[in-house]
Amino acid sequence: MAAGSRIGRPPGATSRAYDHCERVYAAMRARSVPAVEIGDPSVPPEASAIFVGNLIPLMRSLGFTSTQQYHQTKHELVEMACVQQIRRGARYKLGAWALIRPPSVDLWDAAIARPFSRKREAQLKENHHRALKAFLRNVAREHPQLVGLAGLELVLRSSMWV
Repeated sequence: MAAGSRIGRPPGATSRAYDHCERVYAAMRARSVPAVEIGDPSVPPEASAIFVGNLIPLMRSLGFTSTQQYHQTKHELVEMACVQQIRRGARYKLGAWALIRPPSVDLWDAAIARPFSRKREAQLKENHHRALKAFLRNVAREHPQLVGLAGLELVLRSSMWV
């Protein structure tokens, strides 16, 4: 095994997909021109640079071999609002992409990464509903001033939670 290589990902490390986004954005940034040099009204005002070229050859030069990786990484960069397509490219027509901001772990967590599994999400929703039902059942007895001030008595009686 080569020095510096690792098996698996250490706890707290970003996902390999996030690492791909960083690599592709850095390569686009290295081959881009400043947005102020482009006098095109279709360039978004928040763009810092413009990448003119096709993504598939760029990604192949980075070692990405499948179109699935291309589509996935492109989608993730767009979802994080890191890049915005200005002009669609084709075989003999160069595409243009606005580079808005580099990918970050915060952007990844907010736009792409699931905070936990669907099973865990379902468990949390069930626990939340159970706790809410218990609170609504006991709020009149344990906090009568709160119920009186808020005028919740009618709501509690007609509520489906009680």
